[in-house]
Amino acid sequence: MATGTTTQDAETVPQRAAEASSNSVAFRFNGLPREVRDLIWEATLPPSRVFHVSGSHDSSETRHHPPSVPPTQSFKFYVHHLPPVTTRVCRESRAVALRRGFFFASPKDSPGVWFSPERDILYFDRNMRYLFMTRGGKPLARIKGLDRVLNVGMGWRAWFRDIPRLLPGEDMRHHWRAAINPLFLYSPRLQTINFILPKVRHVGGVTLGREAYGAANFPCELVPLPETTKLPWDKMPRPGSPGAAHTTTSLLGRTGYLTTWQAIRREMERSLKAGEGDGEAPKEDEWGHVLEGRDRDVPRVLGWWLLRVGAPTNYEEQQVREFSA
Repeated sequence: MATGTTTQDAETVPQRAAEASSNSVAFRFNGLPREVRDLIWEATLPPSRVFHVSGSHDSSETRHHPPSVPPTQSFKFYVHHLPPVTTRVCRESRAVALRRGFFFASPKDSPGVWFSPERDILYFDRNMRYLFMTRGGKPLARIKGLDRVLNVGMGWRAWFRDIPRLLPGEDMRHHWRAAINPLFLYSPRLQTINFILPKVRHVGGVTLGREAYGAANFPCELVPLPETTKLPWDKMPRPGSPGAAHTTTSLLGRTGYLTTWQAIRREMERSLKAGEGDGEAPKEDEWGHVLEGRDRDVPRVLGWWLLRVGAPTNYEEQQVREFSA
């Protein structure tokens, strides 16, 4: 029976149907409104990351500064997070990335580190606490971009060289203010102060509380720290200090006194409230240097377990253990 359709027509029908289907869903990205394109570019940016500082080095311009000008430095990191692809697709995508973040300065032979102030955390362990030293109420160094950081994390052993021994009736507010205030000289717009406790750490000796050897070379992951978590925070009981747990623990022959994270967090928060307790901010930081008074928004205090993604779990040769509470 004749159908009126040639073999050539039969072959072109599927092709035409495919072309029609393709034309119905195809669109030009540049034809979208600018606001929509920006949202798409922003969706390609990485989620929150932790940048663990491993050190600093002087920038080349420092040698041209007079002695009265603080040296200009840049950070080094244990894990070098690559800049998001959005920074190099096109001018428009790069503009979006630079609105949401910035590049920390780096040596000329390596790409810069892209950092998102709203999402990312800049983390300092005990070895890096010297980077926040001050003199005469002024920073001892200038690190490009540090003034734009909104979220700073400090390892639990980085706050103090030694946990202060309190006098009867004394609490930690003054000591916390002296430890925290230098952060505001370097990062005046802080929104969060993050207390970071490694979940796997040394149990005693001079390395008490430090991570296992080599662990810092693995990416960080943060998990909320339960308020009931107890830390070996004191060398002796706190007389008259409410909220501190006077539970003893043996650390390689030495006695430590456990304090809950809830009690520590409350002391940190109270130290950030101007006028509470003694009514005025301390005049010196932990190193005995005068600090300038300043008005500021009160940042949130957050606590985290620090996990290492992909780090080995065999620590038989190190005095290390994984803590759960």
